[in-house]
Amino acid sequence: MSASSLPSSSLPSSTIGQQENENENEVYFNFINSLKSEVTKKIYDDNVKAFMKFCNVSDLVDLLKIDAQR
Repeated sequence: MSASSLPSSSLPSSTIGQQENENENEVYFNFINSLKSEVTKKIYDDNVKAFMKFCNVSDLVDLLKIDAQR
């Protein structure tokens, strides 16, 4: 039985966190690749990276955890 077919409650917390991170990366990948213009993709990606640096986060999923007042 693979880890993806197990209920999340039976997985170690590190595996659950890794799956959440992979899911967030897949969502971003799907979004960025849905854009038709290569220029738009580059601009959007550069701006997300700059915002992550500004917020001092290293993973996309961490952007969801930041406080709006920050």
